[in-house]
Amino acid sequence: MTSADDIADFIALCERSDFRSRDEILDGIRSKSYVLTRNGGNGVPARRMLETYSRRSKHVGQFAINSKHAEQMVRDIDGYVRELENATDDLVKVWNVTVDNTFSYSIFEGTVAGKVLGCLYAADRRTLTSKEWDALWGEVEK
Repeated sequence: MTSADDIADFIALCERSDFRSRDEILDGIRSKSYVLTRNGGNGVPARRMLETYSRRSKHVGQFAINSKHAEQMVRDIDGYVRELENATDDLVKVWNVTVDNTFSYSIFEGTVAGKVLGCLYAADRRTLTSKEWDALWGEVEK
């Protein structure tokens, strides 16, 4: 369970940051319809995240031609990568916001920058039917 202090810290972080889905996430947290969790630890070096997400953008980009979901993910990942390029000495902490048992957001906080560096929306494959998953990623029935 996330403490009231963590929720207040997260809301303050979002209010001083600008990212896609910010208002929706804040509304969901404030109304308690979304569940917030904070990953523990001191954070991951931004340089390591930069390597990981640069590769991830290329991988997801392979699907963007057939999938609006993948196309949006690439835009979000690329925005996060640009922020990481400007914060290579930072540490990144991750917040997770669960929308329902199917979708969630990962919000990446630059601890030195004091703002959200990126926000990625993801579907949980384990909770979707094959048909829903295929529709999300642009797969077509043969």
